[in-house]
Amino acid sequence: MMHYFDGIDDKNKIRSVLCYLDSNKWVFYTKGEVKYFEDEKPYSARIKKNRFNRKMIIEYCNKLGCDITLDSFWKAKNKVFSIIRN
Repeated sequence: MMHYFDGIDDKNKIRSVLCYLDSNKWVFYTKGEVKYFEDEKPYSARIKKNRFNRKMIIEYCNKLGCDITLDSFWKAKNKVFSIIRN
């Protein structure tokens, strides 16, 4: 299981927050300056898996004006393509 949030500004990653289960151990990681929409209190929870979760990602996105719980959020209005480099 992994919970991951990246903030990108002008193609540069400016903030990362992630919490994931690696084998049998939870890992919590942050990089970059804390943003105005973040709730830092859970980041210091004793149990790492409680530091960042799906509910927090939804709250962060809502504060940024994106309701990722709506199916319409995930549907493209224009043609979409991706390029994968190996």
